[in-house]
Amino acid sequence: MENKKQIIEIADIFRDKRHDFLTENTLCAVQQKAMEDIIACRTSELGGHTLSCNHCGHKVQSYNSCRNRNCPKCQYIKRMQWVPSAKKFFVPVKVLSTVFRGILCRLLQESVFRKEIKLPDDTPDFQTIKAKCYAKKWVVYAEKPFASPDNLVRYLGNYTHRVAISNHRMVGYKDDKVTFSYRDNKAGGARKTMTLETMEFIRRFMQHVLPCGFSKIRYFGFMAICKRKTKLNLCYSLLPTPTYFSRLTGLLAMEVLQIISGKDPIICAKCKKGKLMVSPACNVLHIEPG
Repeated sequence: MENKKQIIEIADIFRDKRHDFLTENTLCAVQQKAMEDIIACRTSELGGHTLSCNHCGHKVQSYNSCRNRNCPKCQYIKRMQWVPSAKKFFVPVKVLSTVFRGILCRLLQESVFRKEIKLPDDTPDFQTIKAKCYAKKWVVYAEKPFASPDNLVRYLGNYTHRVAISNHRMVGYKDDKVTFSYRDNKAGGARKTMTLETMEFIRRFMQHVLPCGFSKIRYFGFMAICKRKTKLNLCYSLLPTPTYFSRLTGLLAMEVLQIISGKDPIICAKCKKGKLMVSPACNVLHIEPG
């Protein structure tokens, strides 16, 4: 038994062709685990619990997720959690102009000191030039972005938490062939479909499985793990404006789905009145994935 949302899922393809693919191909341990986790994700193999409607008694079986970072089901919620930015993102243009002027004057002064740049004969020292530079208003041209900050964060999220291919792009699976949709950037971003032999489809998917220990996002400076507790709060305290946090931070998967879909996933699909609650008698069946 399993929980399914899409008509065709990558797990179905892996489940049907796992034996044949492993007979002809050799996978490393990470690839092997990714395939097994994707197949077992949200099935009875990982354990689960029963949800009962508190109004009509309707029961729904819910299974645990595999939490593998290569799983198209598990990465969806993580991709949806953005950190929103303020409308005046990064720094204002006036502040950017002042910073640029200071950096440029400093670099020029260092070059003059190293005698890489020769001052004009009527200029006694660099301070004279610097005074003239600071006496005028500098303007730095900063073109407005074509997309909003939300679109930019959504675009980056597709790469930081994406997998080889998501289930919603699956179009067809029959006659030992897999058909999926893709965006052709050479044709102006038009949506097209591609059909591959099942074995070739699985082979390409496995090429996107990251090796163990590989991190998509690395933090450094005040965002580094060893500095975050001490330096990050100090940075927030020095900012003159309020700090923005994602409205999805710290929420459960059900709560995230409710916000992004506009629907309450715990409302009973049968009576539309009650809420799905974990059955007390079935708590012992809950098994956390390893």
